[in-house]
Amino acid sequence: MISYIFETWGGRASYKQLCVQSGFLNLLDPYDLVMADRGFSIKEEPLLRGTRFAIPLGARVANLRIHVERANNRLKMFKMLKETLPVTLLPTIDDSINVIAAL
Repeated sequence: MISYIFETWGGRASYKQLCVQSGFLNLLDPYDLVMADRGFSIKEEPLLRGTRFAIPLGARVANLRIHVERANNRLKMFKMLKETLPVTLLPTIDDSINVIAAL
């Protein structure tokens, strides 16, 4: 199940930029648990909001990553998300992705 979809960003935005600037962290409640892999450098941000941050070890990360990859692959089944998107789609891309994720 996909529970949150970031607005689209162009270029090379880091995961930290996406999390902080999208407002995602503002949706977290105190004592929520944020799980990520080792390369995710946002450890300080959740703590400021009373949430916990966890980096599961090896096999556990692999199991969680499989679920994320499956969700991404379901989205990529749609032709428009397999290719570079034309600029003309910018006004509607967020709505399109929300509909695709709901399907």
